[in-house]
Formats: sequence, structure tokens, C-alpha cells
Amino acid sequence: MMESHGFGYMAWDGRVPRPVTDGSGCVVANLIGKPADPNWEGVHRRATELLRKAGGRIRCTTKDMYHRRGNFRVLAQGIWYGTGMTKPANTKNTKRNARVLNSLMKSKEFRRVVSFTNSCFGTWSPRLHKYYGDMMAALCCICRCAVTALGDYDPTLGGHLILWDLKLIIEFPPGSTVLIPSAIFTHSNTAIQEGESRYSFTQYTSGGLFRWVEHGFQGEQPYHASLSNREKREEEKRKAGSEGPRQ
Repeated sequence: MMESHGFGYMAWDGRVPRPVTDGSGCVVANLIGKPADPNWEGVHRRATELLRKAGGRIRCTTKDMYHRRGNFRVLAQGIWYGTGMTKPANTKNTKRNARVLNSLMKSKEFRRVVSFTNSCFGTWSPRLHKYYGDMMAALCCICRCAVTALGDYDPTLGGHLILWDLKLIIEFPPGSTVLIPSAIFTHSNTAIQEGESRYSFTQYTSGGLFRWVEHGFQGEQPYHASLSNREKREEEKRKAGSEGPRQ
């Protein structure tokens, strides 16, 4: 049905890395796959089991379960900066949920996923990776949006990654990882089959954190209030012509 609306379909084994390009040949997303390690199957299956058990221990609010991304449970951990905040801060979780999330982040399995993701980010987008490093060094944050699929499902029948702006449907096998500019591309996943399970481990950085650093570690209002008229004009020109750092 999606193909009738002009969508392309990409069969992917979840292992061999593949770049996704736009019409001009610019790499806009990366299917980075998984490490060439015979033990990786066990790593992602143990990570799946850790998430399954964690799901039985956390306590979610209605806001955690019903949100703009869909109707499923989601918890975030790390540093962020958003509307109404005066400075970056750690995400707030209940003591119970924080203990569960901390145990996941300390696990060998998820530390391996993070290490693999960071290595691939530096390989595929070295200049962008350096930009993140320069911007986030003082805030100790990590990475572009990296999504690792976990669970037990048939990737040819469900769990596909849809990149709506590119009109592209991609098979997304469990244990595999992709790097996407999530703030730019509208993206979603197809439903899985009855009796299957799917989890998503996502690493991302709030765009507000970049603005905080670029504005001299202050919010939008005090930053713009400190600018001269000439600097304000230059800032508007920069925003109008900026395409962000190239890969």
C-alpha cells in the first residue's frame, strides 16, 4: 500500500552498513547495522531481556504512556534543555524508576551498544561527531539520534523504519542500529505481529543544549538581549542561511 504512495522499500539484513542519500547524493542517514561479532546475538538478546524485566519494575504516569510519539511506555535519562527552563538539567525520574534506568545504563550489554554507536558515529560523520564533542564536552552528553532495535520479531513482517520525508521503508532487524537526524526527518515504525515483542533503545541530544552552548551558556532571551542591533541582524542572517554542520 505504501509503495502506491511513492514509497521505496529497502530490504536490509541488519548487518551490512548502508548509507541513505537524498536526491543530491548527500548522506542523510546511516544504517550502521551491528558489530561483526559472533557474540552480538547474545548481547542484544540479553539487552532485550533486561528491558523486558525493567518494564515490570518501572511505574509510569499517563504522560509516560500516552504522548505525541504514540501509545507506549517511554522514559528518558540524561541532560536536556527545553522551553521554560533557565538552564540545562538532568531529567527527573522517580527514585524507583531512576534505580531501574541506572541499572540498565551500567549493564555490560547497554555499555557495548553505546560504545558501538559512538564509534560508528565518528566513522560515518567525523566532522559532525567532532561538532558534538566540542559542543557537549562541558555537558557530558552523547551523540546524534541513534536507534537500536531490540526484541523478538520478524523484520520482514513488521518493525520497519519509515522515513516519511524520503518516502522510504526499511527493514529493521532486532539487534541492529541506525543513525538518523530525528529532529529533521519524520519517522515511525510499523506494527509487529501478534505475540512478538519489540523495544527501542534511543540515544539522542536535545537541540536546546546546542543553543545553550552556542549562546555562551545562557538562554535565548538573555542572549538576544545582550546583542547589538548589528549582531542581531547578523544572527538573523546566520539563521536564515544556516544548514547546520555538514557530515
